Amino acid sequence: MLNHNKKIKSILTDVFNHQIENIERNKSILNEQLCDIVTKIYECKGKLVITGVGKNAIISKKIVSTLISTKQNAYYLHGNDAVHGDLGVINEDDIVMLISKSGNTYEIKKIINFLKKKNIPIIALTSNSRSFLALESNFKCIYNIKKESSAGNIAPTTSLITCQLIGDAIAVALMNLRNFSAKDFSEVHPGGALGLKLNKAVSEIFLKKTQVCTNDSVFDVILEITKSRLGATVVIEKERVVGIITDGDLRRTFQSNINLEQMSAKDIMTRNPITIAESLNLKESLEIMNEKKIMHLVVIRDSNYLGLLHMHDLIDLGKND
Repeated sequence: MLNHNKKIKSILTDVFNHQIENIERNKSILNEQLCDIVTKIYECKGKLVITGVGKNAIISKKIVSTLISTKQNAYYLHGNDAVHGDLGVINEDDIVMLISKSGNTYEIKKIINFLKKKNIPIIALTSNSRSFLALESNFKCIYNIKKESSAGNIAPTTSLITCQLIGDAIAVALMNLRNFSAKDFSEVHPGGALGLKLNKAVSEIFLKKTQVCTNDSVFDVILEITKSRLGATVVIEKERVVGIITDGDLRRTFQSNINLEQMSAKDIMTRNPITIAESLNLKESLEIMNEKKIMHLVVIRDSNYLGLLHMHDLIDLGKND
């Protein structure tokens, strides 16, 4: 059994190493052509249709699923269905991505002929730069596969992971171009963990209560921020919130070459921080953070300080989604 497991571990290690080497090798596709593909999709007035056959159909569906979940107008079309009547779903304002390792399958050729007649832009995702797909496309992403990780170079493995990675990279780039936020994510995931939890009131989640007094030293402030791990602490005077100190405030203080021993919390704090009532829901709290471009909100109840809400608290809610 020991020798058997040793052999299995060796095989698994070889597969992992092969995939890692392949990813490193394919960094060369991070070029202007791929940037042009992202831009073309971003500027598309219609929808992005992604199609493939066999295992590439599964990858196509996964990429579309990611795009749709991030509010990108996308549609999955199986290659076999496409050539048997479903090409009618493609409109003149759309753009079509075809995924095919060989780029020469029967379905791919038929789909391309249809698209060319309609003057619909074609994006090629293939490993064959001389294929029908690559030569007839308007935009191309040619990935480099020396061999699959499967025994005998038979089962598509490495090629699928590469296509998936490229699809994910495109999706994330589009998310950033559209400033897609956690709030946007919650809107299209009302049944998911993040969508459900962002509708809760602030009072329903655990808040860390981190604070210092106005006369506390800068050293005390550093200790408190480090202890709370929130990247900030609230400044209290006579049981009232008068300011907030973030790690950014500390950095600016250190860079000013001022004698820190002569400074206290009130000297480096940001006065009158933004506060919210505990009854506010988490989605509205996130909107305030995005609008004000801040990471923290001070939570109060009738002017009494309850705790500090960090944006990461909201992001962490959806980790199990």
